[in-house]
Amino acid sequence: MVELVGAAPENVVATITPQHVIISTSDVLDASGCIVFPHNYCKPIAKSREDVEAVIQAMISGSPKFFLGTDSAPHSPETKCYRGENGEIPPNAGIFNEIVALPLYLSVFERWIGLENGLHQFEAFCSLNGPKFHSLKPSEETITLVREPWMVPEKIKGVVPFIAENVMNWKIVK
Repeated sequence: MVELVGAAPENVVATITPQHVIISTSDVLDASGCIVFPHNYCKPIAKSREDVEAVIQAMISGSPKFFLGTDSAPHSPETKCYRGENGEIPPNAGIFNEIVALPLYLSVFERWIGLENGLHQFEAFCSLNGPKFHSLKPSEETITLVREPWMVPEKIKGVVPFIAENVMNWKIVK
């Protein structure tokens, strides 16, 4: 899809979710194709490591054709696990990434192109490319991220967030 969007006319763009620059198929499925990590299950399903790297390259490219799209989907724990006597009802697709999205995106920019070089592209990816494509004025509100380790909680109001119980190096402060 990265190649398709990149080669398409200007009116074809793509949003990139934080999970699609972090996880691959093995973070969702076992070798037989069964969902074993339901809190990482989303649609489209995570792809190979090579596909993840292609999405990262698109994200950090500075191209206005790619921009933030969290698609955050909080589901209760009981709907994120197989239901039914024989597990016949699959978990709901969707990842609750709202609280980690910006810190994750910034971490990827920092890792792949360096913080100094990546800040301009990070701002464009998160705040400018989407509004420009939709002929909207960017918001004048700001969000501040600081380099400060914090632990992603195990649950937020009963919902398991993306990368729960992992340490993030960037934190949103107001």
